[in-house]
Amino acid sequence: PKNFTITVNTSPTVAVTASSASLCAGQSATLTASGATTYAWLPGSQTTTVIAVTPTTNTTYTVTGSNGTCSSSKTISINVSTTPTVATSITNTTICSGSTVLVSLTGASSYTWSPSGSGSSSTLSPTSTRIYTVTGSNGGCTSTPKNFTITVNTSPTVAVTASSASLCAGQSATLTASGATTYAWLPGSQTTTVVAVTPTTNTTYTVTGSKGTCSSSKTISINVSTTPTVATSITNTTICSGSSVLVSLTGASSYIWSPSGSGSSSTLSPASTTIYTVTGSNGGCIGTSKIFTINTTPSPTVTSIASPSLICTGQSATLTVSGATNYTWTPSATLSSANGSAVVANPTTTTVYTVIGSNGTCNSNSSISLTVSACTGIENLATPETISIYPNPNNGVFTISTSTSIESLNITIINALGQTVKTETIKNSNQTIIDISMMSKGVYYLKAKTNEGTRLFKVILE
Repeated sequence: PKNFTITVNTSPTVAVTASSASLCAGQSATLTASGATTYAWLPGSQTTTVIAVTPTTNTTYTVTGSNGTCSSSKTISINVSTTPTVATSITNTTICSGSTVLVSLTGASSYTWSPSGSGSSSTLSPTSTRIYTVTGSNGGCTSTPKNFTITVNTSPTVAVTASSASLCAGQSATLTASGATTYAWLPGSQTTTVVAVTPTTNTTYTVTGSKGTCSSSKTISINVSTTPTVATSITNTTICSGSSVLVSLTGASSYIWSPSGSGSSSTLSPASTTIYTVTGSNGGCIGTSKIFTINTTPSPTVTSIASPSLICTGQSATLTVSGATNYTWTPSATLSSANGSAVVANPTTTTVYTVIGSNGTCNSNSSISLTVSACTGIENLATPETISIYPNPNNGVFTISTSTSIESLNITIINALGQTVKTETIKNSNQTIIDISMMSKGVYYLKAKTNEGTRLFKVILE
């Protein structure tokens, strides 16, 4: 038999490791092989145990390890991620204080902002010039920091004042702006620092002040109140003295009267022709004064007398009146005439006469009472007492006597005008002396009244 020998050499068990299986573009990894004596790498044709690789794309590396004539291979994959490059889109790199700027980012899947901002776009409001830094990331790969600067110019602090914020219709106000270099006003399109305005209604004014490329605005409101126009309603502009007139006002919320009157209506009673002035106001606005005249015509002062004022039945008296031009008497049935300054009255009972005197359009009246007595003794006297007066005629001193003592006798002496000139009471006596010597000479009437009745006497003073 033919013998032969097959010699089997052990093949190496090759292993390979990487310092990092995932890289960002531009980064390197270390590959280390083990398990054999010699090595051959692909790609790269390197033969060392440890090699450094810088792949630009995802790459699979193969290492072949040999022990003598035997060998085996092992592969390892290195994944390469793109390193993001951040790009910025900025609406304006120079702004005014108080303004904002929109910054948009591209080139990465996430972003880190400093000192502020977030996401792929952010509205920034720096109060002063500021440098921003943004770093982009795609998974584990981070970009080179992206820097940009937002320059902030100071905006002017505009202020505006008004000489008066509340006006009456037709009035003007002065508006003054400050805090900037140039100004523009609306409404009005004026460009000066100080403007004069005469609004007809409530108006809000806006001033925009600029300093270089930056500006800011300020508003101020001017309120306009209507100036009242007073209108009068007068029942009569010509009255008689002693009469009154109602004056009503419209057009304002409050009124000032001169020389008298108050409120929105007033009853006036001027003693003579008077000029009135009324001023109306609506809050702080005062209207033009309204002037009107109340003409006062004097009313006559009518005075009437009866001579005498006390007569006996069947007698007459003369009624006279003065103070006016024309006269009318009532009741006129017992008068000689219904008109005139002197009429004769012949009433049968006590009567009150009224006379109306007029001067043109004005008149007044006077009343007078004419007393009528039966003059026949004691009226309704139920006792037989008699009353005597002596002497009569006399010089003003006379005696009154009664047939018996009377508990109470009331004496009243009346002159020819109907005026009481003396009173006296006699109690529990049947005689007394009366003295009217200080009176003027003439005819007087004496009333003697007891509890039973009254008696009227004519007394003649010589």
